[in-house]
Amino acid sequence: MRSLFLLVALSGIAWNAAAQDRDSRAGAIVDAVVEDSRTIVHRKTGSALFYVRLKAKVLAVEKGRELVRGADYLDIRCWREGKAGHDPIPADGQRFRTWILPHKDGYWLPLEPDGFELVDGSEGRTFPSVQRRDSLVGILVGGLIGLLILAGAAFARYRGRIPRDRSWGEARRGDEDEES
Repeated sequence: MRSLFLLVALSGIAWNAAAQDRDSRAGAIVDAVVEDSRTIVHRKTGSALFYVRLKAKVLAVEKGRELVRGADYLDIRCWREGKAGHDPIPADGQRFRTWILPHKDGYWLPLEPDGFELVDGSEGRTFPSVQRRDSLVGILVGGLIGLLILAGAAFARYRGRIPRDRSWGEARRGDEDEES
């Protein structure tokens, strides 16, 4: 029983240390709500990479008022690929707290992987499963089409020509007959 109590106490201490570390790494800690979002999907061979751009209305600033500078909205950019990336990512209309860093181009980047905490306790944004591409079949079909085009171009170029074993200065048979 003592070992169980010790394990629970140590895990609580570790969780608290991780939360304090997240607070110290963040440039700003902001409570906000998602007003609008855009998602870009980049398909890869085995998965899909989702880039999400959030337009978040600022409700409160806990840390980093000098960085946020009284902005009403923040442009927050995050990503997810399978289990990697930001988790969870808030959906439209959800309230959240975020630990963010400013980017030189004016948008904000949440800490990875736990830069968001959903305030209302919901699940967050869900991403559709993307079918795995059959890359080997695509490569074989594309290669076969490329070879057929190359063979057709070579046939059209050299059809009816004398073989290339003659030098450039020698005349063709047809050219000799026309001159005489």
